[in-house]
Amino acid sequence: MRLCLSIFGLLFLLSACGGGGGGVLSIDTADTVEDAGAGDTLLDVPLDRNAPEIPTGEDSLPDLPMDLLMDLPMELPMDLSFDLPADLPVDLSIDTPQDTPVDTCQPECEGKECGDDGCGGLCGLCDDSDACTDDSCMDGLCVFTSNADACDDGVDCTVDGCDPASGCTFTPDDGVCDDGIPCTTDSCDPVDGCGSTPDDGACDDQSACTTEVCDPIDGCVYTPAEEGVVCGGPDEVCDNGVCTPTGMVGVLAGPYLMGCNATTDTDCATDGSEEPYHAVWVPGFRIDVTEVTVEAFGACVTAGDCTAPGTGGKCNWEVVGRDDHPVNCVDWFQAVDYCTWAGKRLCSEAEWEKASRGTDGRIYPWGDAAPTCDLAVFNNGAFGCGTGTTWAVGSKPDGASPCGALDLAGNVYEWVEDCWHDDYAAAPLNGSAWTDDCLMNFKMDRGGSFANFGDTLRASKRSGVTDNTGYDFLGFRCCSSDIQ
Repeated sequence: MRLCLSIFGLLFLLSACGGGGGGVLSIDTADTVEDAGAGDTLLDVPLDRNAPEIPTGEDSLPDLPMDLLMDLPMELPMDLSFDLPADLPVDLSIDTPQDTPVDTCQPECEGKECGDDGCGGLCGLCDDSDACTDDSCMDGLCVFTSNADACDDGVDCTVDGCDPASGCTFTPDDGVCDDGIPCTTDSCDPVDGCGSTPDDGACDDQSACTTEVCDPIDGCVYTPAEEGVVCGGPDEVCDNGVCTPTGMVGVLAGPYLMGCNATTDTDCATDGSEEPYHAVWVPGFRIDVTEVTVEAFGACVTAGDCTAPGTGGKCNWEVVGRDDHPVNCVDWFQAVDYCTWAGKRLCSEAEWEKASRGTDGRIYPWGDAAPTCDLAVFNNGAFGCGTGTTWAVGSKPDGASPCGALDLAGNVYEWVEDCWHDDYAAAPLNGSAWTDDCLMNFKMDRGGSFANFGDTLRASKRSGVTDNTGYDFLGFRCCSSDIQ
């Protein structure tokens, strides 16, 4: 509400307040009630109850005493209006505020990095900004515990760790990356994971008849040199990647599957002697193309380094016309003596089987077809395909093995270096002969003979006989690992 007092309003107010009595009307010259203060000028107007009534006519002006007019301040504003709040309370008294209580709690953080300060606050927070540590407060001190699980980089060959000072660490472990390939250098890249670098030098077989490379998947791969290249002495040429004397063929280094594969061969031995079907890695070697003949063995006897074979029955020694037949009726020791004299040795069982079947898992040297007398000398209902005895070596060229060796099936069984074991459970996997833990004096013989039926000609077929007895169905051939 605003109260406006003009000169004439003031006179009217004086008149209205007149009559019987008197007093003083104090008027604050401030613009508003809010502006009033100790320094504002107050207009004190005496109120005389006996003053004459002021005419209220339109054209009438009251006669004011001169002393009243003289008391009016010169700077009196024409508009003496001032604002009053509309909701002005009846009680205009002002409350004097009481003193506000002062908080006297003193935080207790001496020697503390974190935790309650005793006043409802904290002495500090434990955050080292390291994602691989668990941050906690214990007894007022910050504790940062490594959490390696938070550092998994998804790379299998790194060892993940957490260093409280530097954060996550990823340490490559080359050993995790071993791919089992001997000719590769295996390493761990912290970003890309395992990697393998081929090393052709690791495949060097010291042979002048091969070019070797390291394949990251297949390992060492040997490419044979051209056949017939002279590689050593005048009588040695490259044959199937092996420097080979006349009368021998080479078998390239590498793995093959040894034993009977029951998924393709229905004649696997029921006694388990051809099991398990397993991989063997055989170094390169050479093997005689044919079985040792009567004539060849006679040279050793003449030289005094071999004893004469047995005679009689179906033995070929001293039988006219059989110089080119396989020597038989010799025991295991006589076979060893001859191969030693010739600068060779008996074949290991693993070498013999690889030479016979190659690396494609075939059942017979020529393939999977059943034996016929066009392929081998065996008992087709009659000994020796009807001859009753052996044939000249190399008479069945159609029955050649993958490496070119002849008569590895039929004609005569062949002594090998290994002794008898009931199965391959603990056999060497490097192509070497198995000569320990032997069953008495039994030695292995392989390949079947003129007296045996066709199923005994299988490349995986194993047999064993006493090593000090010569048999008419048993001969031998030699091997060599002296690769140039």
